[in-house]
Amino acid sequence: MPHSKEINHSELVDPQSLLDRGECPYTFLAFPASAVDENGLPTDLEARQYIARVQSEGVPIGIWLDTPIEDTGYAFRPPRAHQNAPRCTGDDRSIRGVRQRFRV
Repeated sequence: MPHSKEINHSELVDPQSLLDRGECPYTFLAFPASAVDENGLPTDLEARQYIARVQSEGVPIGIWLDTPIEDTGYAFRPPRAHQNAPRCTGDDRSIRGVRQRFRV
């Protein structure tokens, strides 16, 4: 899956801004948070190419390194990029709904 474009840093979505609004980032790629470059991007070439490819299709992308899972970073897209995204409110009904919908 070679892709020649680079990740556009200026267009990356801030995960904390989503969480502050009560929205969950939709992760699509996990990588070791300890294996990132000075810009917080994964050092793995295939991971970078995949992220750049998704971003080049016009999908807003962000990188989330301060995650609840130890040494795990994620590439994500905001919920507005998906019509039926549940909100992350922290209450039990929301969590049950996510589990039922995605069979977690």
